[in-house]
Amino acid sequence: MKNNEATIFLFIASIIVGILISLNITVGTRTERVVLTTKQYADAAFTKNRLRSEISDLEQQYNEYSYKLRKYENGNNYKDVSKDISEELINNKIAMGTIDVQGEGIRIVLDDASTDFESAGDDYQQKLVHNFDLVYVINDLRSAGAEAIAINDIRVTDRTEVYCDAAFLGVNRIKTAAPFYVTAIGDKTILNNYMLDSSNYLSYLKSPLRGIKVDVTEEDKIIIRAYEGKVKDSNLNSQ
Repeated sequence: MKNNEATIFLFIASIIVGILISLNITVGTRTERVVLTTKQYADAAFTKNRLRSEISDLEQQYNEYSYKLRKYENGNNYKDVSKDISEELINNKIAMGTIDVQGEGIRIVLDDASTDFESAGDDYQQKLVHNFDLVYVINDLRSAGAEAIAINDIRVTDRTEVYCDAAFLGVNRIKTAAPFYVTAIGDKTILNNYMLDSSNYLSYLKSPLRGIKVDVTEEDKIIIRAYEGKVKDSNLNSQ
């Protein structure tokens, strides 16, 4: 009798398991599925690529600083160390934008996709160049190794803010409007290839979702002037 009960129990259990499998019901923890819109998916993919790029940049920066530290600690030649420090000071001045820079590079033109807001409907905001678009482009240029950057001839420094100001964008507290001419000095081939890579932000701007007008050209000679404002030390309290 016990054998018959066990057989019946196994038979019933097998039927239940079979039904669950046929209904694609997971026994245990249930996984929620999230359906993304085209824009949400594009934003998520871009964010993932952005984080990977930032991690790679931080690792490279860490390796460079570690190499410099070991070099200074083990340096026995005063002239070599002094030369390295002088070069470091010049690079810092370039990063701060306090000196003019000249060299090869690229020129990027960004313009609104359309001024016909009625045909664009509710998505017309997607067709305009926003302040965060310029910030992403600047970050990509820095990741590509740009030595100096300017927006509409306004020098971009490590303290530069890009913000919305009605129909304009503010760069270093100067109002400027589309089209935006972004110039960058560095290896023109590397900059061009990096910026046009499908994983970077210009590709997203050119996508049908945004449709921003994008043009990139390599230049043999670009001059970017020094920042005209006063460089403030954020570590000093204002009097």
